[in-house]
Amino acid sequence: MLIPTRNQDGTYTLDAFAPGSSDVTEIASNVKEADLERYVGKDLAKKIVDEKLNPGEDVELSGVDLQVGGEGMKGFYDQILPKSLEKLGKKFDAKVGKTEMDGVEVWQMDITPKMRESVTTKGQPLFAIPAVGLLGAGMYQDEQMY
Repeated sequence: MLIPTRNQDGTYTLDAFAPGSSDVTEIASNVKEADLERYVGKDLAKKIVDEKLNPGEDVELSGVDLQVGGEGMKGFYDQILPKSLEKLGKKFDAKVGKTEMDGVEVWQMDITPKMRESVTTKGQPLFAIPAVGLLGAGMYQDEQMY
């Protein structure tokens, strides 16, 4: 399910959650109307804009609401996504490929020992604790965390 919310400044916040789950994941925030299709594709972006949401208002899009042509997203899933994964995986000697999950073919990348080592010793930016909070633990602000 996709839940776009119109913000006070006219931008959108895009949240989603999987069927059977109550965990909401923020996909993006402060997305300008003109940039919506970069996140959800041309057809779905048009559906969101056509809702004419007031600031603070959201709409739940699920099931047939999400069944659109999706031609614009094929380039994302078949070209942009695998190239991004290849770029990320290259420094860790990880290969990108396809696998089947619940009857659907999806892109995947194995976690290599090199990747595991980097994550366990250096962390990842999204989950890294700011260096300021770690001064007492021996880390300094000029140390790069990733």
